[in-house]
Amino acid sequence: MRFAFQALAAVLALFGLGLTLAPAEDLPPLKTGDIVFQKTITSASDAIMLASGSEYTHGGIVEIDKGGRPIVIEAVGPVQTVPLEKWIKKGNGSRVTIKRLKALAESDAKQAIAGARRYLGRPYDHYFYETRDQI
Repeated sequence: MRFAFQALAAVLALFGLGLTLAPAEDLPPLKTGDIVFQKTITSASDAIMLASGSEYTHGGIVEIDKGGRPIVIEAVGPVQTVPLEKWIKKGNGSRVTIKRLKALAESDAKQAIAGARRYLGRPYDHYFYETRDQI
């Protein structure tokens, strides 16, 4: 998990991304494929920050649903979708950082969402054993 988080951060930095740190009501329009990060206050928060070397403890990928509403695909218990507004409220101060690949084609964003959706329902691996049945 730590490697995956660091790899994602490296890819984001490599492609020069837009960044917003704002409360929910001040967010710019989101697109499918945007990546959201936040700091949550849980019993594991300090361990996550220490292991990842990041100020963020939680992340997800945005999908704009058929109704035009942003949802987040996240791995917490089972991998699940949650409305963006609800997802943001779980974060410290209801703040979120949004990253967007500047050159991400819509087809690539949809492919990323399809890949994330394949994990829906899988349990979260709190011990980071990287098994096929958990994430």
